[in-house]
Amino acid sequence: MRLVRLSTYSIVASFIGLVALLALSIYSYQSMRSNQREVDTLLELKQRVDNFSVASDSLLLFGADPKLWQVIQQEGRSIRAALESLSEKEETGTGRVAHHIDIILRELESAIRPDQWNERLPSVESEQGPGGPLNLSERNQIILNQIASHGIALDSALARAMHAQQQARTQQVVVTTVAFAATALLFGALCVATFGLIHRRLNRPTRQLVNTIERVRNGDIYARVVTNGDDELASLGQAFNDLLDEQQRTYSQLLEHEQILQRSKDELAYALDLRQTLINSLSAHIALLDQDGTVIDVNDQWRHFGQENDYKDNQFGIGQNYISVCETAHGDCAKDAQRVAEGLRAILAGEQDIFALEYACHSPQEQRWFRVMINRLTPGQTDSSVYGAVVMHVDITERKLAELELNRLAFEDALTHLWSRTGFINHLAEHFQTQGWQFGGRVVLLDIVQLHDINDAYGYSTGDLMLNSIARRLQARVGDQGFVGRTGGDEFVVYLQGGANPADGWERQLLNSVFAEPFHVEHAPIYVEAQFGFTRLETQPRSAENLVREAELALFYCRRRGLGDNWAAYNHTLDSESQDRLRLTRELRLALDNDEFELHFQPKVSLANGAIIGCEALLRWHHPERGLQPPASFIPVAEKSQLIRPIGRWVLNEACRYLSVWRDAGLGIVNVSLNVSMVQFTESNFSRTVAEALAAHDVPPQSLTLEITESVFDQESEQLREEIIRLHELGVNLSLDDFGTGYSSLRYLQQYPFDEIKIDQSFTRKLLDDAYSECIVNAILDIAKALGAEAVAEGVENEQMRSGLMALGCRNGQGYYYSVPLEVEDFRWLLDKRRTLPLAAHHSNSSIELSRG
Repeated sequence: MRLVRLSTYSIVASFIGLVALLALSIYSYQSMRSNQREVDTLLELKQRVDNFSVASDSLLLFGADPKLWQVIQQEGRSIRAALESLSEKEETGTGRVAHHIDIILRELESAIRPDQWNERLPSVESEQGPGGPLNLSERNQIILNQIASHGIALDSALARAMHAQQQARTQQVVVTTVAFAATALLFGALCVATFGLIHRRLNRPTRQLVNTIERVRNGDIYARVVTNGDDELASLGQAFNDLLDEQQRTYSQLLEHEQILQRSKDELAYALDLRQTLINSLSAHIALLDQDGTVIDVNDQWRHFGQENDYKDNQFGIGQNYISVCETAHGDCAKDAQRVAEGLRAILAGEQDIFALEYACHSPQEQRWFRVMINRLTPGQTDSSVYGAVVMHVDITERKLAELELNRLAFEDALTHLWSRTGFINHLAEHFQTQGWQFGGRVVLLDIVQLHDINDAYGYSTGDLMLNSIARRLQARVGDQGFVGRTGGDEFVVYLQGGANPADGWERQLLNSVFAEPFHVEHAPIYVEAQFGFTRLETQPRSAENLVREAELALFYCRRRGLGDNWAAYNHTLDSESQDRLRLTRELRLALDNDEFELHFQPKVSLANGAIIGCEALLRWHHPERGLQPPASFIPVAEKSQLIRPIGRWVLNEACRYLSVWRDAGLGIVNVSLNVSMVQFTESNFSRTVAEALAAHDVPPQSLTLEITESVFDQESEQLREEIIRLHELGVNLSLDDFGTGYSSLRYLQQYPFDEIKIDQSFTRKLLDDAYSECIVNAILDIAKALGAEAVAEGVENEQMRSGLMALGCRNGQGYYYSVPLEVEDFRWLLDKRRTLPLAAHHSNSSIELSRG
């Protein structure tokens, strides 16, 4: 609390206490005067009552005239009125006194008759004889006795009233005295507390001030008063502290002036030692130059480098002009030294702040690289003048060797040590920069066809040895006509210069010769083939990246083309096809977002009676511009772009949804088959995706069949086998689609739990005309029987095919003889009517028959 506020509160409290005491004194004085007046009034009334009592006795004893009687009556009434007035003010017993006076007046009125006025009352005897010592009549004696008794009662009541009044006034005096004492005590306590607070507030700052003054007297120049708060004492202490601070500053200035000379000498010596220690502690080779470029000092690393390299100058260049040394340098570093001299001149002239250059400084024993950095020395940041320069040579050999190793890892194939794809493109680009664009050259991308089979047959280590053998033979055949790289996996890339080989097709002869002879790997001759895609270097230059991309497009076209010529040349049509694939990919993404896909269903029937035993769900795309698109027009692109995964999930959920709808409509559950791409099997936990779709629509797993083509075995792996086994354990049926058209191994069929094998339509259609096809179908039926699987023939087009299949023992089939793929409403109509197929034999005008068109 601020001292002024505390003092103000103390003054106000004291004034209030004095006012209270004065008011209480005035009240006590007035109360005592009021009490005295009341006592005087009672005494006066007592005297009047006594006189009234004597007058009433005299009136009875001696008689009186009417005037005296009136006076006595008036006096009695006056006394009674005064007593009643006192009785109304407070309870003192005066009411009883007034009551007795009233009785005495009535007794007197009854005792004094009008005919006795001015007569002396009998004093000797009455009619009945003597009346006592006063010689009153018996009646008067009785009245006198009554008046006397009332007089006694009157005196007693008046005495009691006097006593009650005295007690009341005494109690009032006591209360007033106690109140006055309490007020005085409270006022005294308030004064003590106030002066105590003031003393407490003043005592500590005063003691601190005295102690601080004593410490300053004893020589403690840092002694200060502790200032807490923001009141007057804190301000006083702060003012005292400011005075001490000013004195200390003056004293410090005096000490500083005394020590400034010595400190300057010490700092100069320390700066020189520090500069030398600093530059000696750095790993760089450092030299300090003056404004002319003359070396004025060097560090220990500079000296050590000179000693290690047999530098003849014992001063290690100190005193020599560094610019002149660089300009007179010769040998491999002369060009770099000239650039350093030019950079140093620019820095000393103030035209440049810093110069840096990396240069090689190899010796016969080792390779070394350095980075030279020259920084300008200026007196200050705002001063443009130049004091000199600092030259630093930093050894960057380890970094350079690490960069070379990283480049080797980035641009070199780890297995064959050929150029990697990135390294090949960079090397080809550098080749064009140094040698120029070479018209007639070729960039060839080749793919080893049988590498997968070699890995399966002999193991991956043998496959790696085969790749190394191919790489060495390619390098030997190409020689100095170009260079070779490996883009990854089983693909190699070759650049062939065209200057010395103008004839068309020369690249084919050269590279075909690489694979004309077997490769001897682990003493076993192995023949391999390759597919080639190439692009020519025409008159218009193109980037190395584009050349490799064009060769990749050509190789992709060669693979897609299949059997026949294993060479394909790039042309602009391939570019347009690539653009078409990109456009189709974008449209497929939009189709997923816009819900442009739908499912059609082709029935599977019993060949014996045409009853529907299931169906195959076939994907269709309602393109907003090109109409209904078959799956062959977009599924390959979807597989390449990985869109087959979300599309496959959509097909799976849509098929499960229809199964649920048909069941809820009371149509019964029929088995629905879905085609599954190999890309879907590479999805993480594809079996869980299937299980979630079945659970979401509450569909039993037995009502779903997943059709897998033989191409799945081209990428056979333990992961694939485990995924198919999980699907089988889930309860989903597995079907091997297009069996006989690929390269299936009977070992694969034995390892995988297939519930159904589908006979490809290429065999079904030639069944009646081709004995080979009949044997194939018969063999497939036997294999299905051995595996415990059901065989389903595809492509049943007529009654003759149906009969031929039944004759061989095939029980189930599908094809246009029974029904084309139907829209969902038409297929639902079939389920609802529970009709057998084909309908055309009985209902040629049915909506089902019309839907084939």
